[in-house]
Amino acid sequence: MFKTIKTRFFWLWFTIVTTFIFLGIILSLPIGQYLYEHNGLSVSAGNDGSVESIWSFLLLVGLFMGFGQWIVINTKIKKRTPGS
Repeated sequence: MFKTIKTRFFWLWFTIVTTFIFLGIILSLPIGQYLYEHNGLSVSAGNDGSVESIWSFLLLVGLFMGFGQWIVINTKIKKRTPGS
């Protein structure tokens, strides 16, 4: 049986992490396009911008997801620390 505190923590964690993942996805598109436009390579069949898009997607989604989890977990740890 789940306690109310655990379910509240889960929904807080789920909401914040989902929001940060969404922000990472939204920001990865223009950053990937910017990197493609400024990569200095000539136009060719192998240079279509997919590498820049994939790298910016992985980097930003990972960073934003980790930051969102850090916020939630750090808040939970600080609430449990005695004397704070």
